[in-house]
Amino acid sequence: MKSETVESGWNHREAPVGSPVDLPPVEPPSAGLVVQLFIIPLVIVGVLVVGGLLVYLPFGRLAGGEQTAVEYVRTIRDNNVSRQRFRAAFELATLIQNDASLAKNSNLLGEIVKVLKSELVKKDETQVTSYLALMLGAFETLDAGDAGDPLEVLARCLDADQPTVVRSAAAESLARQGARLEGKLDASKVIAPLVAAARSDDVELRLRAVYALGFLGGEEAEKALVEHLKDEDRFVGYNAATALARRDNSQALDLLREMLDDKALRQVIPLKDEAEIQRKIETIELDVLKSLEFAIGQGKVELADLLHPQIKLLTRSRLAAVRNAAENIMKLRSK
Repeated sequence: MKSETVESGWNHREAPVGSPVDLPPVEPPSAGLVVQLFIIPLVIVGVLVVGGLLVYLPFGRLAGGEQTAVEYVRTIRDNNVSRQRFRAAFELATLIQNDASLAKNSNLLGEIVKVLKSELVKKDETQVTSYLALMLGAFETLDAGDAGDPLEVLARCLDADQPTVVRSAAAESLARQGARLEGKLDASKVIAPLVAAARSDDVELRLRAVYALGFLGGEEAEKALVEHLKDEDRFVGYNAATALARRDNSQALDLLREMLDDKALRQVIPLKDEAEIQRKIETIELDVLKSLEFAIGQGKVELADLLHPQIKLLTRSRLAAVRNAAENIMKLRSK
């Protein structure tokens, strides 16, 4: 999972030294706007984002379609002025996010992959590299032509020798692609580096890597998710538990009970504002309930039945969205 338009929260970071002061830093994706499946860690508050790409535009021209996008790529590739390269990367990321035709453009994806490969070798402008990695998650295709496989370059972005912000951006892109492909992403190329990232000492990287693992199929991803149920950071555990709820893995039962308990959540959420606390609770409970609903749709009902007392109690929740989601699960299980 911080920002949000939906409630998750990533820390709003200071812009790094050397980056344009009028540009916000790279931000992670909102769980609700990627796919309402997982809890994005609640320890942070950030700026408005959509799927990891910032959507408010304090400058620049975001019109012109493919030609403008190509110009941005050229600026990133050929310009030597850090400020201009960073601005171009930011605006190109936003342009792709908001233009469906560009998101399907294999030629554009190929050019971005080529530039990203070059940046990974140079390692001189971390924020530019991060935006390029985030862009790969905005595409609705993984066909990059002769530029190579985007998944392979994202795997390289996850390497331990890359800066944490680059590794985090790669995890975010993989989460988006995994969500888009409904768990059918070819995990063979990215599973090992994601598992390694999920064991990082950096909590925010762990949060995002575990979040991304939730979109991958296979035993290795599931084993890693089970491992992180006992993560020292509670919200890493929440990401893992919600992902396992979709798989109907009962090893997540104890943590899921906590996540459906208002009183227990109040002990965990580090906020004082009552309205904010309510929004965080709503996000956590909704994501669990939606994950259980998904599992039921797949014919997997063990966890929903084990959590019946908690779900029944939530049918009386003061939060309308939570109440409706709980009632829907009760109806599904009564059929």
